[in-house]
Amino acid sequence: MSAMLQANHTNTPTLRAIDSRGSTVRTVEYWRAVSDERPLAQISRSDIGPGARHVSTQDARLSALRGDSHGPHYNQTTRLSLTGVVIHHASTDAGWTVDLYVEADEPLIAWDGRGTRRRVAYDSLRRPLAVYEQAQAEAERCTERFVYGGPEAASVRGSGRILRHDDPAGSTSVTSFTLLGHPTSQVRRFLPTPDTPDWPEDTVERDALLEAESYETTWHYDATGDTVMQTDARGHRQIRRHHIDGGLASVTLKLAHVQDEQTLVQDTQYDAMGNVCQQTAGNDVTCSAQYRPQDGRLQALRTKRSNGDVVQSLLYDYDPAGNIVRIEDDLSSVHYHRNRRIDGVSTYTYDTLNRLIAASGRESAQPAFGPALPASSPDDTLLSPYTQTYEYDAADNLTRLRHTGVQAFTRVMAVAPTSNRALIHADGLPPPDFDAGFDANGNMQELEPGQRLQWNLRNQLASLAQVVRDETSDNASDDERYAYDGDGMRVRKLTRQAARRVAHTREVRYLPGIEIRTNSATAETLHVIAVPTGRIDVRVLHWVSEPPDGLDNDAVRYRLDDHLNSTVCELDADANVASREGYYPFGTTAWQSGRHAVEVKYRVFRYSGKERDASGLYAFGFRYYAPRLQRWINPDPAGDADGLNRFAMVGNNPVSRVDRWGLLGEPPEASNWERLGGLALAIASVAMLAWATIALSRRAQAQASPTRVGGHFSRTGPGRTPMRKKNAESHWSQANRARIEATQRTSAASQTSVPSTSTAPASASAPGPSSRVFERQDSTWSTASAYSTGTHASRGSRKSSGTGETESLHRGGSIRDSKRSGRTPLAPVIPEVAAQAPAAARQLWRIRRTERFESQLRHKKMPQLAATRIDVLIDQLVQGELPGKYEPVEGVEMPGKVTKVFSADVIGFGSKGRGAYRLLYTAEDKNFEINVFGIGNYHAEGGGMKPVRWWPKS
Repeated sequence: MSAMLQANHTNTPTLRAIDSRGSTVRTVEYWRAVSDERPLAQISRSDIGPGARHVSTQDARLSALRGDSHGPHYNQTTRLSLTGVVIHHASTDAGWTVDLYVEADEPLIAWDGRGTRRRVAYDSLRRPLAVYEQAQAEAERCTERFVYGGPEAASVRGSGRILRHDDPAGSTSVTSFTLLGHPTSQVRRFLPTPDTPDWPEDTVERDALLEAESYETTWHYDATGDTVMQTDARGHRQIRRHHIDGGLASVTLKLAHVQDEQTLVQDTQYDAMGNVCQQTAGNDVTCSAQYRPQDGRLQALRTKRSNGDVVQSLLYDYDPAGNIVRIEDDLSSVHYHRNRRIDGVSTYTYDTLNRLIAASGRESAQPAFGPALPASSPDDTLLSPYTQTYEYDAADNLTRLRHTGVQAFTRVMAVAPTSNRALIHADGLPPPDFDAGFDANGNMQELEPGQRLQWNLRNQLASLAQVVRDETSDNASDDERYAYDGDGMRVRKLTRQAARRVAHTREVRYLPGIEIRTNSATAETLHVIAVPTGRIDVRVLHWVSEPPDGLDNDAVRYRLDDHLNSTVCELDADANVASREGYYPFGTTAWQSGRHAVEVKYRVFRYSGKERDASGLYAFGFRYYAPRLQRWINPDPAGDADGLNRFAMVGNNPVSRVDRWGLLGEPPEASNWERLGGLALAIASVAMLAWATIALSRRAQAQASPTRVGGHFSRTGPGRTPMRKKNAESHWSQANRARIEATQRTSAASQTSVPSTSTAPASASAPGPSSRVFERQDSTWSTASAYSTGTHASRGSRKSSGTGETESLHRGGSIRDSKRSGRTPLAPVIPEVAAQAPAAARQLWRIRRTERFESQLRHKKMPQLAATRIDVLIDQLVQGELPGKYEPVEGVEMPGKVTKVFSADVIGFGSKGRGAYRLLYTAEDKNFEINVFGIGNYHAEGGGMKPVRWWPKS
């Protein structure tokens, strides 16, 4: 780090004010962009209510308005029921919601600011049967229905499981399961149009609403539950082989019309951290990655042909906070354009809050700054240098972008006075109408002038008008419509384009492992087989119709990505470069080159490995990103998981952080040490979104992170492939990793509403309802109920392992602070439950704690590592798991008549062997209760047993 950068961060600490209950009520950060400026204090505040629950929060911008004539303004406020469940949530960005729950705190009815009403119907076992939605002034519709297996489904292991799920896009049926609960065969049928359905109760009537054609996908698994073969809906077969330690070794593909298998990747190697450090593609190209040993950050990406020729070489430099300050394309030669030196070096500068404030790099000689892409050139040396600078307000809104290059311009964003809703604004004009630019839930209403955006009742983008024609025109408007499954994932895209009184359609249907693309104007039918494999992602283009001129059928494209998963180079089956691409920091394409324009046309996955639509929007999974605006087009469905500004892209640090699903930013190459280290410092429990409780997105669970344990096939292709099996890591490591990934697996309260069958196999564990602690002062025991749910990332409470104070992760500015300090922000903690059981039907256990155990948790000498382990054990107990051994304890002094106890090792006390401390508990199967006695040891050092010695030693 240069002396200038060090000077910029001098005397800019982060300060927190903590009340007597241990909750953060005020955070002070010091901002400046250059070292000769005086740091500016930015103060965020939180108001704490009964039970140490946060009831309102303010960022630095709204905090400065506390004393104006309009009274205080808050980013969000919450109201809780007597049992601690959030029943009212108001956000300046996302509007308000009101939720009504039944006795067991299961979501029943919800209302939002747009007048939408949503309710769930349950059966006698409290399993969701149907979801009803009603728009303001419209009739109620049944948008989802569920069918569960009874005793007759035992032969296919389907008893108690969802056999059929009718969702807004169509219907999914699972015909059989493995012993571990993974689907072995799944059939998807679509509705004729992307319109929202009204599902009747009768199954025959529901079938009549569907298309006749069905799409069946099958899977085969090994003994540990990992997928070894997948056959997609068109008969193309992917085969995976693993190393003995669970890492992916190779992937082969057998096309339906071809006899032989073709190798796509092989010889996959890993480092000690579990990162893919080398992989060889089927075209004999080897991709290698080097990581810094001190922190596991990516240092170099290199790809070579079999003859030694280098086709990719990227070198990375970081500052001590983990921000990337320099990327060098080692293949780019130095040349000059208009007396300006051009090389392959891109540089990045940050302010003291780790926000990008300046960038330099290369751009096309004919750049495009609108929704269109720059022209493709066969020569990637015909580039020009550029610089960009960025300005932000105190709420992390990017307010001004200055571009200097081939075409200089300045883009100004006007921000609403009391929210983070922003629109493009030209200097000298009146402020834009934010009420017209956004609906009550914060959804943008117009992308470009004339491009209307329409949203469904779940705050998902339903359609985008690309060309609007008046009602007197003979042709309808050109638009693009979208359909989503019950998990909130896009499964269909339908584009309509009018030409000479004829409406042509282009359609994409997203199925497990394959995309089926059709075009009525050209009579084209294309199967895109998506095979994510780790460092090298593969896409095979198989045309059922005649392939376009200049392209071979069954063309294989090997995608080389950068650290953000952005596609920077594509190779063909002969290892020749088909295309290259570079990006501005916030995701717009700076330049592209290719052999043929038709080849570039079929490359749809670009920035961050996501699909770019014709509108210029990127589909990230749970929402859409507008790179031209440098922000999302609707609020974060995960609430404030990524900060109080729900529109900001990865905290305005797009070079050093990546958002994999539109929910939460994280370091792109976060090592296991970073993930576990952050949890060792602090782990807090938060409640899941209420509707996500009954709508766990198994696809998001399976694809949330590139280092997820367990390996399964991607449904659409973008993103990294999980490399390690679940049994390749310790249970403690698995549990903590699941906590880190929980936010990305969680779908929004407004987006997901029910448990659904998975379109890709789910991992063996999935997030479930979080625990909420109920204190009973009049009893020896305190009960931890596991039925707590809340909306919009409402925070559940947990005893802090260090102080015993009840504290929430939702402290004023806490997530934002960790993000700005360069550390991995702590994800909301969501305990794991078995994925094969419907979330709402799972029997959760009550935890009864002795006063001794409560006192131990509050003890000032409680090691942080031990507290973390205890949190994991309690979460397992809530889910009905019984970790540890079951041993006799005759003669041991225990409360009550106890002869045997379960004992689970608790690490962190410094003891080893049979002298280690253990969590001692008993289980009452009849009442689904766990009695936790405390932390103690009853093993003698030399063998045998002795009376329990409770911690700490007296």
